[in-house]
Amino acid sequence: MKQYCRYCSNCSMCVDCVCCDVKDKYMDYKQAKRVNKCKHFEFNPIDVFDSDRTYKPRKKRSYRQQKLF
Repeated sequence: MKQYCRYCSNCSMCVDCVCCDVKDKYMDYKQAKRVNKCKHFEFNPIDVFDSDRTYKPRKKRSYRQQKLF
């Protein structure tokens, strides 16, 4: 599973940024939406930006559905 700060339970929303409570780091929206490899990641299916939105993993494509080029 890919890790995003927006789906971490250690992450909280501030007025105009996102705050990591473990690292005491402030990030903008673009940084929180990027894939990372944080050691302190704890999955939370609720999105930080929108509490009504939940995590929906993408289905893997079969070999025939993949593009050839």
